[in-house]
Amino acid sequence: MSDSVLVLSGLDPCGGAGIAADIETINQFGVTPLPIITTLTVQNTQSVKSTQEVDSKLIAEQFNHLKTDVTFSVAKIGLLSSKKQIEVLTNLLSECDDVTIVLDPIVKSTAKDKLLDSQTLEVLKTKLLPLVDVITPNVDELQALSP
Repeated sequence: MSDSVLVLSGLDPCGGAGIAADIETINQFGVTPLPIITTLTVQNTQSVKSTQEVDSKLIAEQFNHLKTDVTFSVAKIGLLSSKKQIEVLTNLLSECDDVTIVLDPIVKSTAKDKLLDSQTLEVLKTKLLPLVDVITPNVDELQALSP
């Protein structure tokens, strides 16, 4: 499979954001998305009621198994739920050669529901951000990531 993008993000059941929106966008460019869900959400268009983190071991297993027979040159990262997820993903991506890393640092939902606590945000800033080639924050995310 050529022209593939690894996509790691949360599942927004409304379809307007998260991995569903990423898949749709990537498909429009004729590229194959390789989706790995990081977070399940209970939300509608008005609010996020709750989230459920996907186990980091499962994410690592999916990532490593994909790499055995699928090549990707881009990894697009959205919502990561925990320090553990960020640390595991940082380790996995640091072992990849020639992969462009795009980060959409999801800190709050569109409805302003907080999705990352301050400790998780700090790990994102110190561990993952140095590996990132392209970052696509909105104003709130940019403020959260600024010193």
